Parts: sequence; C-alpha cells; structure tokens
Amino acid sequence: MQPLMDTDEIFAYLGIGQTTFYRIIAEDDTFPVRKIRNRWKADPEELKEWFRNQRSTPDHRNVAEINRPRRGRPPLSRTSPR
Repeated sequence: MQPLMDTDEIFAYLGIGQTTFYRIIAEDDTFPVRKIRNRWKADPEELKEWFRNQRSTPDHRNVAEINRPRRGRPPLSRTSPR
C-alpha cells in the first residue's frame, strides 16, 4: 500500500488550487479524500481512479454557468485616457 497523499500532493496531481479543492469536496460526494487528524488525505489509487472517471468535457448544465459574465468590476474600455 502506498502512503496517503497530503493536500499539496493532491493539488499537484490534479493541477488545482486550494479553492478548487474545497469546492470539489463540497460538490462531489465521490471525491476520494478523507480527513485524518484534521488534515485532508487521499489514497493515490483511489484518486487516480476518480480522476479517470471524470468527464473530459463540461456537462451541458454547467456550460451556461461557465459562460455567464463574472460579477464585479466591469471590463476596462479599450480607449485610452487623453
């Protein structure tokens, strides 16, 4: 059995950051991580299997959410000040 991966190793393997990691935990019940002594850990084989089973293209329900304009400051105009 391989040693469990810590969060930094999980981030590097999946190519994600902390915010995305916690979003996946909140939204995906199949994400194979567990908390051990207040630290997130993952079995490398379970994580690889979970990663292989993920869709490579976005689900059509999420496309509208992805494509919607971001909230916050409006985009800068393309004109320069005089």
